[in-house]
Amino acid sequence: MSEKVNGLMFVTEVLNHPTDLKLLKEMTRHRQKITKEKRSALLMKRLPSTFPCKAEFRTDSIPIEVENMSFGHNATDLVFENVSLSVVQGKLVAIFAAHRAGKTTLLDLLGHSIFPDKGHIYMPAHLVVLHVSHQPVILDLPPWENLMFGRPDPHDPMADPDRVRAILEELHMNTVLKLVEEELSRRPVREPIGRSEYLPKGFNVDRNALLLNGQDHIAGRRGNFEIHTSNEDEDACESFGEELNAEEDECHSPGSADWVKQLTYSERCELHLARALITNPDIMALQRPLHHYSPSAGEQVLRVIKMHILNRGLHLPGDKAQRRPRSVFFSCDSMDHAKEADVIWQVDAGTKTVRDISM
Repeated sequence: MSEKVNGLMFVTEVLNHPTDLKLLKEMTRHRQKITKEKRSALLMKRLPSTFPCKAEFRTDSIPIEVENMSFGHNATDLVFENVSLSVVQGKLVAIFAAHRAGKTTLLDLLGHSIFPDKGHIYMPAHLVVLHVSHQPVILDLPPWENLMFGRPDPHDPMADPDRVRAILEELHMNTVLKLVEEELSRRPVREPIGRSEYLPKGFNVDRNALLLNGQDHIAGRRGNFEIHTSNEDEDACESFGEELNAEEDECHSPGSADWVKQLTYSERCELHLARALITNPDIMALQRPLHHYSPSAGEQVLRVIKMHILNRGLHLPGDKAQRRPRSVFFSCDSMDHAKEADVIWQVDAGTKTVRDISM
């Protein structure tokens, strides 16, 4: 009886925790307001008659901005103070800093996991933002459902089996490919998807922002998808989770979690990243995505991330010019990795600022 009471007390405590709903609402309204203003200003501009007919949407030229942003974990300990930066869409941005200087906090802010105490981090309202944690998250689901989490509709073009297979092959995920082979083979194949070529090391995406003459459409979904885990959360939920798992066994195939034991730690990290690439957000904030791998494997992962940016999503049909740009922010411990990016933002713990040191 005491165990059940303790479990009920834990659930009651969790359900009464403060939420970030108010902050999310304020952030969303600010994004919508600024996007409307910037879009109206763009549509008022007359473009030269020599401007190319086949071009991008006007709103693709709206930059991602950090505006007088300040943040502290408490009132007396500021991590950032009056930070202002800007970057155009469609870039790979490296967040570089010394250990414990604040790069994880900055990625959390960019991924909308936490919110500034002052100022704003502005991203156009029609863009989907996805925060990808450093530690891999494996759900208590079969491997295919783990990959498709966030894209549950089987008719979603992002879940095309050829596309999923191609992404897994790009990441050299041979073990996971074997685990999902049955799902891949029995799902209907839609429009053929062309294979992208690997990018050379050090590839730099450097495109001029183009505007569509007289036409613009805002397309996409608003939202922010993230899974949070911590050791404390896992310990607290352990006993309660066991009761839930017992009830859900009938919904899962027998031994559905046993497949995880077949994966090495780096393969679990690759699955974590592959899930994000399949979801195909407009903006990704990746926490130390290269930290888990050997140098050669890390280079391969970085090439795949660059392909995602260059092709505006991995292995999608149609003309990439008709898709929104893809932007990626990632934190790293090595300046060599940072130099692979288009833009480098360096966190300075001493001055509580962030500087663009791109060369």
